[in-house]
Amino acid sequence: MTDDGSIYDAVRRRTRKAFGFAVNLHRFRHAALTFWSIHDPKNIRGGKDLLGHRSFGTTEKFYIMTQSRTAGRVLADAWRKRLRMSSSLLISGSQVRALVRPPSNTLKI
Repeated sequence: MTDDGSIYDAVRRRTRKAFGFAVNLHRFRHAALTFWSIHDPKNIRGGKDLLGHRSFGTTEKFYIMTQSRTAGRVLADAWRKRLRMSSSLLISGSQVRALVRPPSNTLKI
């Protein structure tokens, strides 16, 4: 794609400089709907008008994809926490022996 000085090219240049990769204007539309669907899912139907979709079906496909990604991240975080918790509960054989063995300063009667 050649640089003809358009807004499209200016945005791509600036995002490439800022992020290391170019972002086109259409991606900003998707970002707006993603933000909306995460922060105000009850009113996602307004995204249809924001993006100029003819039918809500088009908007809904994107919304479902966003919600699936969000759900996947929540599940992955829950699994990470669970694994950290279970690994912190694991104890070694020497730790078990130390728990079972009476302290050396125990009085013998």
